[in-house]
Amino acid sequence: MIVYVLSMFKKLTSNSLLFITLISGSLFISSCDSSSGSSDLDVSSLIDDVNDSATKISGLGVYPDFQSTVDRFVIEANKRNIIVNLDGLDIQYGSTDDAYGVCSSLGNGTKEILITPELRDATDDLKSEIVLHELGHCILGRKHSSDPTSIMHATVIIGQPWRTEVLDELFGL
Repeated sequence: MIVYVLSMFKKLTSNSLLFITLISGSLFISSCDSSSGSSDLDVSSLIDDVNDSATKISGLGVYPDFQSTVDRFVIEANKRNIIVNLDGLDIQYGSTDDAYGVCSSLGNGTKEILITPELRDATDDLKSEIVLHELGHCILGRKHSSDPTSIMHATVIIGQPWRTEVLDELFGL
């Protein structure tokens, strides 16, 4: 089992730091201040309240619905001897202008993937396929393919995104 920790530090004041930690799909926020102790707060309920139409969501990390796909993406990349850099990756539900998902680079090192809120109740395979497609753009630098059997095709849903041949094609093998 692979467990990885993403910690981001944001200076709040000269004496205070905010720690955001993602551990196996659980997001915790801790505040460290010289005048008070630190505490952990499960913010999954707070993330649910984020306005789905927001387009600048930088810093929220990976929404729990997508964490298992990101974890498996890393595992599949490692199997193929591909190193992926997930620094600055945000994946959330949000406005996608009639697409299932969109990838944006915000210029500050953040890679933002928005998934249409209409997929909240979709199957895990469909969510995984859309997230994998967008990870192909954001993390692997892949462009759209004209091949309708490709996970990188712009409009076709291929189904069964975890097939070896689909993953090999995604990772450019």
